[in-house]
Amino acid sequence: MSCGRTKAEALVTDVLAPKAVEENWIPLKSYLVSIGGDCPRHLRTLLRLAEDADEVKEDDPDIVEVYLLFCNNILSVFEAVVKKLESNDTTSVELYAIMLSFLRQLAKRRDDEFYGYLTRQKLQQLSPSDADVAREEFTAFLNTAISYIEKWFDFSQDNWLFHIQPLSLSSGSISYDDMVKVSERLHLIGRINMDALYDECVTANSVLEHLTKHEDWVSKGTAERWMAVLQQVEIPNILAVVSFVLSIPSSTGYVERVFSLMKNKWSDVRNRCSVELMKSELMITLNYELSCTDFYTAVVKDKQLLATARDQRKYKWKK
Repeated sequence: MSCGRTKAEALVTDVLAPKAVEENWIPLKSYLVSIGGDCPRHLRTLLRLAEDADEVKEDDPDIVEVYLLFCNNILSVFEAVVKKLESNDTTSVELYAIMLSFLRQLAKRRDDEFYGYLTRQKLQQLSPSDADVAREEFTAFLNTAISYIEKWFDFSQDNWLFHIQPLSLSSGSISYDDMVKVSERLHLIGRINMDALYDECVTANSVLEHLTKHEDWVSKGTAERWMAVLQQVEIPNILAVVSFVLSIPSSTGYVERVFSLMKNKWSDVRNRCSVELMKSELMITLNYELSCTDFYTAVVKDKQLLATARDQRKYKWKK
């Protein structure tokens, strides 16, 4: 529980956020009513709580629950998109497709007036006037979200992210025309041999013809697909383009995680640690996927690493 929140406020956040609203709303409401004056006034007003716990009935239509169910449903869509955008495996190549799919998903829900199955069930229990108001506000929320996304993300074909989509290899091939468009949009024409690029596209497609037959091809990310291609054949000009594009971060999520880890490691009680030490710790934390047990086993077997760790030469101040 964070500072500045009452016990009742913390309970609302902790109970409703991670679990199903339908399971938690009635017992939560009963609890908040039962604590009487200990329940914050603004919370009681916001949630339209009854004065007596005996008045809380499971079968009674509750407009607050309808709104919570809608939020629970629609925010899960936002959460899924955020996780995709901030995933370490997501590259700039997939950004346009992710955002376009998100926009269409919201627009489809608005047009179909779909606010979630449970939300629809509970709406039918409300009075016609309350149900109509709720639907209007749900639609207004979706319209606002769609307008915001359209304002801050360019969905036109002028967006350079639109032109680099073929590099995802989702179609199982890469055309010379697509590579030319990517090179032109990213101003790479002078850095690569455009004539040799054509022959490399032909070679790459011959390799892709075999690779796409593997069962795990669809589950691979963009970087993994290109690694598979580049391990099979030498295509320096395509490599230059792909390396440039994949070096463009898809979001600031990874960088923010690095700063968060650095803050935790370089704390007030470790303020005398050097920059080099912090860098080394972060490199190990971010690049090793071994468990503590497996890491210990690997280190014990690495005689050269152990010898280097015991060596006095790493202590420059001893010289």
